[in-house]
Amino acid sequence: MANKIFRVSDGYDPVDLLKYSRDHLLATEFLFGSHFQYFDSAAHLAHLSIELLLKAALLDRDGQFQAEHRLSKLIDQLQAGESSFTLSERGKTTLPLLEQYEGSRYPNPLNPIDVGNEDLPDIRALWEELVTQLPKSLLDSFRSADKLTKGARVLMVKDKDARPTDSAESD
Repeated sequence: MANKIFRVSDGYDPVDLLKYSRDHLLATEFLFGSHFQYFDSAAHLAHLSIELLLKAALLDRDGQFQAEHRLSKLIDQLQAGESSFTLSERGKTTLPLLEQYEGSRYPNPLNPIDVGNEDLPDIRALWEELVTQLPKSLLDSFRSADKLTKGARVLMVKDKDARPTDSAESD
């Protein structure tokens, strides 16, 4: 069975993928800074953040990307084309760590993955390193994009418990 292909022509947008990537990174930072019980979720989101950043670059360059979760394979695909994504020594160390974090999706008790918040500076550095290698046009579109929309929807807080204020009650 072939991997699913995600295409610009099907509505997928590289800027949206970058928004998801950024927001997953922010959630990673929040969770790693909160409590150790959230570290597995933080690890999963850290991996997903980098995965979506790489897929945004592929979508921008090729108009499509495959359903692939291995970060090293996504980097290889980017390096095979005209864009030359490179990794610093720090990035080369962090990428395999994040590939292990992908295992936090379905934890394997026979091969447990160590997860700790001490990895957060390296994860943030890798994200920033990769962002700087995005094409200028994509980066400019991302930086100027509306932060309240993502994935063809508006992000908002909906408070089910809020009641309309009756001006007669405030008198």
